[in-house]
Amino acid sequence: MFDPAAASPQAIMATLVAVALAWSRVPTRILQHFTSWPVLAGVFLIAALAVPKLIVGFIAPCGAMQDTVASGELLAGRSAYPSDLRPVVKRVLTDNPLPTTVSWLRGIQSSHLGCLNELQVNAHPPLVAVALEPVVAAMGYFRPILLFQAITLASLVLMIWLWANALGIILHPRLWALFFLVLLGSQPVLEGFRGAGLSALLAALVVTVWYLLRAERNGWAGIVLATAAGIKLFPIVACGSLLFGRMKTLLVAGVSSIGILLGIVLLQGSRIFDEYRATARLVVNYYNWLRDNYSLFANIRYFLNGNERFLRPVVVVVYLLLGLVAGIVLYRLRKYRIICCDFGMAIAATMMCLLPPVVWTHYFILLFLPFGILSYYSRWWESKGSSVVFFLIVASVNMHVVSLEKLSALARTDIVLSIPTAGVLAIFCWLIIEAFKVSSRAPENAGRPLIGELRLQRGKNPEFSTP
Repeated sequence: MFDPAAASPQAIMATLVAVALAWSRVPTRILQHFTSWPVLAGVFLIAALAVPKLIVGFIAPCGAMQDTVASGELLAGRSAYPSDLRPVVKRVLTDNPLPTTVSWLRGIQSSHLGCLNELQVNAHPPLVAVALEPVVAAMGYFRPILLFQAITLASLVLMIWLWANALGIILHPRLWALFFLVLLGSQPVLEGFRGAGLSALLAALVVTVWYLLRAERNGWAGIVLATAAGIKLFPIVACGSLLFGRMKTLLVAGVSSIGILLGIVLLQGSRIFDEYRATARLVVNYYNWLRDNYSLFANIRYFLNGNERFLRPVVVVVYLLLGLVAGIVLYRLRKYRIICCDFGMAIAATMMCLLPPVVWTHYFILLFLPFGILSYYSRWWESKGSSVVFFLIVASVNMHVVSLEKLSALARTDIVLSIPTAGVLAIFCWLIIEAFKVSSRAPENAGRPLIGELRLQRGKNPEFSTP
């Protein structure tokens, strides 16, 4: 069944804006109309694609079923990580019929149920399955999915609020609507709704860590970071940025992680971690060659034509290079806590979309923070070239795999499928460049944010001046 979201409408819109900015003699005039009603109407139409995703995520669940099924298995005294999840899912569906729906949605439901046949393993860390046990016991296998969807919506609102509050940005209602609708209609969020996963919650937790670090609530930041790493392991990448003046947060994160591990062992025993490690190894081996895996590892493997002899050395060199560059720039900013915090967490969030061996589209919700920090420090709308680059990057990380496959067929090369990864790398490079620029001017701005607070008063928007 045709899915309009597969056409990547937001990516198309961002590309058209980039083209218009490139051709316009006065690009700021285009940006001034961003909160006009016609633009909001267009963004609203794109965001409306989230509605069927919300519905389909419940009546034909996908990724979230591995979490609820794993919790059900734990409740029954069985393993949360069976070697093959498909017969378990089949048994659950036999004993617990899918949610009934109105007649006109049954065709959509049946056309999307194939996703359940693809759930071969539970790839998520034990914390999710263990924490969901009382929820599944009380609500069954399908109703928690509605809870996941509500958490995703709340997470989008929370991210905008934390970002605006931390940077002293007052958003009038139309700007609130613009940011929320842009997020709601983005491909990563649409994919998150379809899978009814927790990627948006993970992104909100990462933004919360940044917010707490900025407010010097280092202990709470460590606790939140440990929780995020319990949901998915890769937020642990942020620990690297904590080495530059945030040792208390790093210590608390470590202690909290140990507490989470001990709590899981107390409830389920240590065997669950052995089972998870075996499953994680299987998942990496199975998915690291797929072209819709947007990890840096998978793309290096593609460009090396799968040559195992050079793969690991090249991956190690590239990863060390990224870490070294990030470390150098954060070392230069270490004396300026707010600036170092901003770039440290933004770079960490970007690397969370590069370094894991498996990266899916919905991980790109994490890029909200890097985009926000880039906008705050670069003020890209003041430069024609930067504006064009910004919207091209937005387009690149909003491409649907179906759209990429069609472009790949037209271009007759699989390189097109690396566009999202290239977009994330572009964000990383831009952050590094801006950080070096800021570090060269930082001494004369010590003790306060480099960029003055942006104040967008209600009803006043003389020029486009919002990150």
